[in-house]
Amino acid sequence: MRILVALASLLAFAGCPSQGAYTGPPIGQLYYPTGIVHVDRPGNEHGLLFVANANFDKRFATGSVVGFDLARVQGLPPFGAYDPAVGPVQLPTLGIQSDAVVQVASFAGEMAAIETRDGGVRLYVPSRSEGNKLHAIDVAIGADDQPKLTCVLPPGADPEASLTDCASTAPSLTEFEFDEDALPRAPAPFGVAVRRRACTTEVDCGAGRACVAGLCVDAKGDAFGDVWVTHLTQADSPLASGKNLRGYGVHLQTDALDVPSAGYFELGPGATSSVAIGKKYAFFSGRYNSVTGYANLVRLVERTGVVWSAGLEFSYRVAESRGLALSSDEKRLYLVGRAPDTLIVVNVTETAAGPSLKVVRAVPLPDGANELRVLPRPGRSDLVAVTCVTGGVLVLYDDDVGDLVAQVQGVGLQSFGLAVSMRPPGARLYATNFSDGRVAVIDIPDLNRPQEARIAAHLGAQQLCLTRGQNTPGCQGTGVTP
Repeated sequence: MRILVALASLLAFAGCPSQGAYTGPPIGQLYYPTGIVHVDRPGNEHGLLFVANANFDKRFATGSVVGFDLARVQGLPPFGAYDPAVGPVQLPTLGIQSDAVVQVASFAGEMAAIETRDGGVRLYVPSRSEGNKLHAIDVAIGADDQPKLTCVLPPGADPEASLTDCASTAPSLTEFEFDEDALPRAPAPFGVAVRRRACTTEVDCGAGRACVAGLCVDAKGDAFGDVWVTHLTQADSPLASGKNLRGYGVHLQTDALDVPSAGYFELGPGATSSVAIGKKYAFFSGRYNSVTGYANLVRLVERTGVVWSAGLEFSYRVAESRGLALSSDEKRLYLVGRAPDTLIVVNVTETAAGPSLKVVRAVPLPDGANELRVLPRPGRSDLVAVTCVTGGVLVLYDDDVGDLVAQVQGVGLQSFGLAVSMRPPGARLYATNFSDGRVAVIDIPDLNRPQEARIAAHLGAQQLCLTRGQNTPGCQGTGVTP
């Protein structure tokens, strides 16, 4: 009861969304952050950052998604302005506004975004908590670069439903469990990716949409594309029987938060982890499958519904796969393997018989390798950045060299999600640290010299100050109320 009273008092001062009582983590605090998206803004040196707070210990009733203008974070160094005498600056105050936060179900996973009208974005965030929800959040960005977040209501929702409590209206990916065979279902949704749909004619876009300059737009004029979602637990049939286990790739379109049964594509045994979307295929990484004794490392789905198994597990054996990404030319697939932790580099070619994937290289990684992002370099092959949960390390792989070329220590406790802002000739990276509640800002001033990567800052107060109190070492004066 004391915790609830203290929280209510804190939120009364912090400011709350206008619709309904706010019951998520403190608005100005990151709390078990997972998914992350960065959005560049014209004339804004730093851009905007959006972070999912997983509320992993369920201290609060829900998790949340927050957005903030990085240009308003006082003390954030300009890109590339690293001072080795000072080291990373600690910036606990993020200036998150009350209308830049919405509630989502706890245990949020990855996050993906697509552009909307007037420079806005739509965010997608799956959650493994009760209901196995998929949240969609619209972000309107004002002339002052302040983001305002509102929930996207699914078809049939009460038009008076809360626009700030997305958990109350988001569709469930296990709603079909009440059907006779309890299928299709995607328990524990986790990974998500979105990509604009390319087109040559309006037929490629579908009814009610237009093909403009080779890209589809929907009836409202928003960018139109495809969303794919993964899930970490296999679906069984009948429900709770542990029989007939299978995994799904879940597909929806960006102009409707609707997941009909036809949007579930059965992939065979084995749950899915992350997803990357190419021009023709969606690529799914796979978790360990106790039934077969191995993981289906990569499975592919065409939008037409054809499913392909890459069969990589028969040429290179790891226990399971996690993050994955396509190279900028889509001729390579970079895949994080676990047990042993490995970056698996795969050639992707199209043959008359369908897609062909072949392992060309396997590079050992630090323990707990998790997410990865591709950093394109004009005239050269890609750099690949990989977060490693166990040691709080970020590593950089150079496909020209065929090996790791840099390792950044001290990123944080349990480095998880990763977002990128390209700053030619370099890039600024943002990594969520799940256990310490902060985001690490990592600068690579020149992608041709990746060994110069440095941590510029940590954003947010350590969440240990909230969970253990202000007497925890390093928590004095942070302004965090336990």
